[in-house]
Amino acid sequence: MQAGLLLVDEAGHVVGKSDHPLLSDQLHRPASAWKIGVEERDYALVAAEPGTPPGPYRLKGILYRLDETGQSHRLPPLADNVGADLALSLGTVTLLPPKTILPFEAYKIPASRYEAVLGGDNLHLLSLVARPNALRPGDRGTLTLWWRGMGNTTSNGSAALRLVAADGSVIPLSPSEPLGGADYPTQKWPAGMTVRQFLDYALPADAPPGEYRLQLTLTPFKTNSIALGSVSVAGRPRVFEAPPMTHRAQADFDGKITLLGYDVNLSPEKAAVVLYWQAQQEMDTPYKVFLHLLDAQGQIAAQLDREPQQGQSPTTAWLPGEVIVDEMEIPLPPAAIDKLLVGLYNPANGERLSLRATGETGYELQVK
Repeated sequence: MQAGLLLVDEAGHVVGKSDHPLLSDQLHRPASAWKIGVEERDYALVAAEPGTPPGPYRLKGILYRLDETGQSHRLPPLADNVGADLALSLGTVTLLPPKTILPFEAYKIPASRYEAVLGGDNLHLLSLVARPNALRPGDRGTLTLWWRGMGNTTSNGSAALRLVAADGSVIPLSPSEPLGGADYPTQKWPAGMTVRQFLDYALPADAPPGEYRLQLTLTPFKTNSIALGSVSVAGRPRVFEAPPMTHRAQADFDGKITLLGYDVNLSPEKAAVVLYWQAQQEMDTPYKVFLHLLDAQGQIAAQLDREPQQGQSPTTAWLPGEVIVDEMEIPLPPAAIDKLLVGLYNPANGERLSLRATGETGYELQVK
């Protein structure tokens, strides 16, 4: 058994991690030798990666096992509000400003074609990683930027990402975010300080297709934008009329998504389910769909969790009234299946959407 610690920022980016065998801290006994009901203590150290700005971070713990091929399999905690990472929240820690400036090699900054010296602002953009080349409505991503202060940076700088069309119209991709986070504004950076910034972006669901210019906007610096090349925005086929379905449901999940109905086909080898969803509003959360196969005791015998249409149609791309046909297949386990349960949840924290009619977080599908 292995244990891990994760240091995570408010947006969920991992800024530090450590892994080690799960051992008792006194005798170094492995978990396989622990006695049932006896408390054991383990210890570990986790360090923030170079370039992480000071401020509050969440500490999370995971347990996992390694199979014969070296693949890791995390164990789900028996706790509420556990996200898709299956990590248990252990509390909050605060990183203090560094007392020394690390040598440049310690940061392991990826090479990038995008570099800019903002001489009038005493700031240097060292690298920019994961720039998108093509997007579809609802797509999300993270731009990683490496900044270095050159001394006497007086502005509390922030950056944002946007698309600019040929006619000059603008599509914002991200809000303006402080370069060093809320707790480490640029005027506090000493000369030579290097800071990594994560800039999350999302393309709105109603973004029209076409060719755009990608810009990094900077405020309140003298250099107010940096050109990042072109981006193609593709269209997305949409359906607003519900097709025929075997079972009608009209199950309202928190006023955001309606399960209009479904089809179920059980064979000796698998359960094939078609779900017919309809968006009630635009959403900024990429909800995942879960399909649980329950045995006679109500235990999960098999399950499938993923974004709609195998991730090709995230809920962030849905428009109000749009109908999404979502096909799911799951192998049948040896145990007899008594019920099929379907629902949606936020992968960031595990929180499920509730049915307005009953308050339950799962809708039971008829299998007969």
